[in-house]
Amino acid sequence: MGLIGGYSFARIADMPLALAGVDLEVITRKGVPGKALWPSGITADPKTVECVYLLGSLGAIGVAVTNFAALKGTIVTVVDDLGNTYYNVWVKNQRPIRQFKPLASTNAAVAYVLIHEFELECLYAG
Repeated sequence: MGLIGGYSFARIADMPLALAGVDLEVITRKGVPGKALWPSGITADPKTVECVYLLGSLGAIGVAVTNFAALKGTIVTVVDDLGNTYYNVWVKNQRPIRQFKPLASTNAAVAYVLIHEFELECLYAG
C-alpha cells in the first residue's frame, strides 16, 4: 500500500524517489570581514511512478481520474509500499494509463483496476 496526496494505492512501482539535497552557498559582503554559509535547497531528478488503484465500480474510474488530475502542480506527501515517507513532493504531471476488470478477484469490493502514472519530484529536503 502506498499514498500520494492522501489517495491510497494498492501498489506504487518504481520507488524510491531521489531525495532532494542541501547545497551550501558561500556569502561574502564587500567591506565585511569573513564569510557566511547559507543553506539552499537542491531539487532531485523527477521520477515517473506507476500506481495501481482499486475501484468498486466503473463509474468510480472517472471520479478517480478527475481527482488525480487535480493533484497536478500540487506539493504532496508520498508514502511508498515499504512505508518510507517523502515530504515536499511536487506532482509534476499525471496521466491514466489503462483500466480493466480483473478476471477473478478475491475481494468482492474490487470490480475495476486503474493504472495511473505520476511524475514526481522532491523539491527540497525537510
